[in-house]
Amino acid sequence: MFAVPSFAKINLYLRVLGQEASGYHRIETALQTISLHDTLYFERRRRPGIEVTSDRSPSGEANVVHKAAALLLPAGKGIRIHVQKQIPVGAGLGGGSSNAAVTLLVLNDVFRLKYRLPELVQAASKLGMDVPFFLVGGTACGLHYGENIVPLPDAPATSLVLLYPGVQVITARAYGNLKLTKNQADGTIQNFCYSLLNHRVDALDSSLSNDFEASVLGDRRIAEAKRFLQRRGFSNVHLSGSGSALFALGSTRKKLPVKNDWEIWQARFLTRSQYRRKLSRCLRWPED
Repeated sequence: MFAVPSFAKINLYLRVLGQEASGYHRIETALQTISLHDTLYFERRRRPGIEVTSDRSPSGEANVVHKAAALLLPAGKGIRIHVQKQIPVGAGLGGGSSNAAVTLLVLNDVFRLKYRLPELVQAASKLGMDVPFFLVGGTACGLHYGENIVPLPDAPATSLVLLYPGVQVITARAYGNLKLTKNQADGTIQNFCYSLLNHRVDALDSSLSNDFEASVLGDRRIAEAKRFLQRRGFSNVHLSGSGSALFALGSTRKKLPVKNDWEIWQARFLTRSQYRRKLSRCLRWPED
C-alpha cells in the first residue's frame, strides 16, 4: 500500500456566462492549486475489481474515485483504494475532482498503461468539469463548462486562510439559484490576468470575484463565517467555487476561535512545478 496526496483548489475568479440547452452552464474561471490535501491509499489486490472506502465521503460505486478507477482498470486486475478526507465535501474546493484525477494518474502508472497526459485529460472530462484541471495544476483558466484548461503563469507565492463553515452546498442547486440565461454577455478576466502577469498580490486580491457570492452568502451560516474573517482583519474574503468554503489571502499567527462545526486551515498556493513535483514523488508523471 502506498499513499498519494490529493490537493485542493480555489477559484480565484468565477463568472457564469449562461446556460446552454443541454443544461450545462458556460463559465469563465481561474483556478489555483493549494496545499490543503486529502490522502489516497492504493493497494493492488489479487481478486479482480475495485474496492473504494472513505472516512468522510461515500464508499463504493457512489464515490467518483470508483468511477475513475473503472475507466482505466485493466480486465482481470484488482485495486483497493482508501480515501482519507481532509478537504470537506460540498465546499467548492474540488476534493472529489482531485481524488478522481489522482486515481487516473496512479492507475496509469501502476498498471503501466502508458497513456499520455492528453489522453488522461480526455478521460478526466468524463468524470467532472474540474477533474482535468488537477492533471495540470498551478494557476489555470477553465473555459466552456470549466473542462477546457488553459495554463496561466503561476500566481505569486501567496499564503491564505481557509474557513469551512460546516455547510455543504449542492452545486446544481447553487447554479439553479443564479437565474441566468444563455443570452448574458460574456465576461472578462483581463483585470485578473493583468494582476497575475505583473505579480501584484495586492491588485490580485482586489480583482478576485465569484458570481455565486450573491446567492450563496444568502445562507446566514456562510455569511456569518465571512463576517468572522472580516472582523479578524481580512478585508477581502472570497468564496471558492459554488461554496461553501471561504478564503482570504494572507496569514494569521494565532489560532482563531472558530465554532465547533467549522474548520479552518492556513494554506499556501502551489505552483504548477510544485504540484507536479509533490505528486511525482509517488508516481511517474505521464508524458505531455
